[in-house]
Amino acid sequence: MEEEAKVVKINQWDLGFTMFFSVLFANLLTVVIVFLYINHQAELELEELNKVTSIMQQKMLHEAETNKKNSIIKQRLYAIEKDKQQNAQRIRNETCEFWVQQVQVENTERNRLMKQRACN
Repeated sequence: MEEEAKVVKINQWDLGFTMFFSVLFANLLTVVIVFLYINHQAELELEELNKVTSIMQQKMLHEAETNKKNSIIKQRLYAIEKDKQQNAQRIRNETCEFWVQQVQVENTERNRLMKQRACN
C-alpha cells in the first residue's frame, strides 16, 4: 500500500483567532498578576505606615504630657516669684510707713535718714 500522505489543512482564520485570544488571555493574566502584586505591596506599605503613625502619635502624646507638666511647673514658679515680689513690696511699704510714723512722733536726724532710705 501506498502511504497516504496526510495533509493537514490549517484554516488561517482559525489560527488567527487562536493566536489573538491566546495573546489577549496572556495580557489579561499579566494585568491581573501585576494588579495583585501591587495591591499586596500597597497593603504592606499601609501596615508600615500605620506602625510609624502609631509610634509618632505615642511620641506626640508623650511630648504633650511633658509640655503640660513643664507648663504647670512654670506657672507655679511664676506664682511663687510673684508672691515673693508682693511680700517684698508689702514689707517695703510697712517699713516706710513705720519710719514716717517715727518721724511724726520724734523728728530726729536719724529717723529722717531712715525714712528717706526706706521710702525711696
